[in-house]
Amino acid sequence: MNMKRMPRGTYLGGQQIAAVVGMHPYMSIGDVWAHCALGRSPGLDGGDDDPSKPNVLRRGRICEEGVIAYVEQTCLKLPPGTLKRDVFVIDPDVPFFAGTLDAAEVDDTGRIVHVHEVTVTSSRAVDAWGPDGDPGGAAKYKWIQNQHYQGISGATGGTVWLFVSDTGEIRRYPAERRNGAIESLRDDGEKFWLEHVIPRIPPPIECVGIGAWATAEKSIDAIYGVGDGGDMDPTPDLVAAANDYDDARRAFQEIEDRKRGAAAKVKNALGDHTSAKWNGGRVSWKRNKPGKATDHERAFTALAEKHGMTEADQSAFLDGHTTAKNGPRILRITISADKKEKED
Repeated sequence: MNMKRMPRGTYLGGQQIAAVVGMHPYMSIGDVWAHCALGRSPGLDGGDDDPSKPNVLRRGRICEEGVIAYVEQTCLKLPPGTLKRDVFVIDPDVPFFAGTLDAAEVDDTGRIVHVHEVTVTSSRAVDAWGPDGDPGGAAKYKWIQNQHYQGISGATGGTVWLFVSDTGEIRRYPAERRNGAIESLRDDGEKFWLEHVIPRIPPPIECVGIGAWATAEKSIDAIYGVGDGGDMDPTPDLVAAANDYDDARRAFQEIEDRKRGAAAKVKNALGDHTSAKWNGGRVSWKRNKPGKATDHERAFTALAEKHGMTEADQSAFLDGHTTAKNGPRILRITISADKKEKED
């Protein structure tokens, strides 16, 4: 089950894939590139004592194993040996896709069928997550990480577990396998590796402002080695301008998300309204055209009388242009009183 672990920085794991597509709150595409292409960026090497690693990551590393054990005993209740922990998997088709699964369910043949991802947060940050059991409630980067692991392991489903450390709450988020999303992540990951990591060409500094760590300044430092003998020393004005642009991108994205959410609500509210439609930016009110129905019997009678047809001729004419249609057969059940009741 456990494959030989590859050195960090020689593959793209779930967190790195999330960073490559701009959806990781603590890691930028610049971090991933510097780590994989240049072998630097201590915040990604997994060292718990690294002072540059956020406390939230260190807290998660400490708590995850206990959360998995609790989930296995109280929530999953699987047969012994079904759940494997800390499973390292390498993609059979793309050798630079790999990762360590927090836990994985296996079938009788040892094949991975379900991927479990555990993350830890506090009540201060839990608002970023949806209600317990919501398939769309997991933080986006964790959902991406789970999908990536399903892709490299061949699993048919997954679950993201959230542990709120200061309240003890555990939430479960189903992560149904999405083949389209997995293929898209794989395409982005392969393009990044082939176009930037192998030729050691820095990716564009284009953060999406997901988290406090994913700033333009941090990406510049990671890619160009500012203050570490790098080949670029951006001025404060450049860094400030890049961060302003990053902030604007984040604000724009938030507005676009609000617009999409509002549009969905408008559509749901309108439903199949007969006099209103959603026109992608405004509600357009319209008057339906009045329907028309011709009374053919009255029209024929008026026309026949105009030409002097008698009622008998009209009846014969209609009979000659009438097609007989079989009516439906009806099952009739008659409940009769028995003989004794009749006599009474």
